[in-house]
Amino acid sequence: MKNLFIIIFIFFYSSQVFAKANLTDIKYTNLDFNEYKVTFMLDKQVKFKVKSLNQQKKIAIDFSNSSFLYKPSKKRKLDSKFIKSLRKSTTNSKELRIAIELAPNTTLHKSYAIVKDGKLFTTIELKNNNLKPKALKTTQSKKFIIMLDPGHGGSDCGTIGTSPRVLEKDITLKFAKELKKELSKYPNYKVLMTRESDIKLSKVERQKLANQAKADIFISLHADSNPDIKMQGASVYTLSQEALDEESTALAERENKEDILKNNKLLKQNHEIANILIDMVYYDTKNSSIKLAESVAKELGKDIKMIHKHHRSAGFKVLKGVDIPAILVEIGYISNKEESKLLSSYMYKKTFSRSMAQGINNYITKNNKKN
Repeated sequence: MKNLFIIIFIFFYSSQVFAKANLTDIKYTNLDFNEYKVTFMLDKQVKFKVKSLNQQKKIAIDFSNSSFLYKPSKKRKLDSKFIKSLRKSTTNSKELRIAIELAPNTTLHKSYAIVKDGKLFTTIELKNNNLKPKALKTTQSKKFIIMLDPGHGGSDCGTIGTSPRVLEKDITLKFAKELKKELSKYPNYKVLMTRESDIKLSKVERQKLANQAKADIFISLHADSNPDIKMQGASVYTLSQEALDEESTALAERENKEDILKNNKLLKQNHEIANILIDMVYYDTKNSSIKLAESVAKELGKDIKMIHKHHRSAGFKVLKGVDIPAILVEIGYISNKEESKLLSSYMYKKTFSRSMAQGINNYITKNNKKN
């Protein structure tokens, strides 16, 4: 009986160890006018190799002990500027090969992988240097000003991750710089930062910088912490209604309310009407902030793990003193060991920033026409 138990245990253990991984999804993303990426998702972590073949005209990706369970959508279309064909093949019974034929002038730029929730995400990035950006169809003459606000800085370290040891102030600055680089690819955007080095700024100073620059949107970046070390995922916050009510009341009492309404005579004659107009300014700002938050959260959710109910509202002081669309983005939880490592990864930072930039651009394109 004992021997039978051992045999059953060995069989069960070996079936778990040698169970095949399944390739369940393939995602195609245009990164830029001349950059393209393909991500392969497997339900288990396995070894893989990426090879360039036939003088870099083809790419082969070999996954060990894997099978192909992906069912392509009829709507799926390869971008022919980068890829001629993509098909599966097998070199033996245990290995899955993905064979990719590249379009003319396209080369393998880089390949990398991340493991998230026990799943393997293998990505290849392609580049076609022969492609030229399309001429912009726009009548915009003024730059759309985006103010990025890396949280904390200087003696204010913010949250401290312990495994590995990372400081929130460093994470937010690195992500803000990468996001600035991505947003600067859009010629009609002027991207500014409240800080570009390790200096301490008060919340009032951050707000003042945004107002002085006449920024059109304000984005504050932070990294979160939670006593529950399993907690992970990004989130996007807007100012809560309670905080907006507090701010509009305070604003009505400030001397600079004339600058917001541009109507000194009205303010002197009828304070009640002035206060109503101030409330209208904040109501419009709140709705725009929500649209911005939803657009950013939607794009991040395509590539990044988000917490449940990833768009939330709260009374963050850094968002209070600006009368423009403003959001606060929690990049992730540095109290979580796995996510803390991810936040220190260059490729994760790149993916996060590209997704955020796309979300910001989608919002601006849809909701703003600045002439």
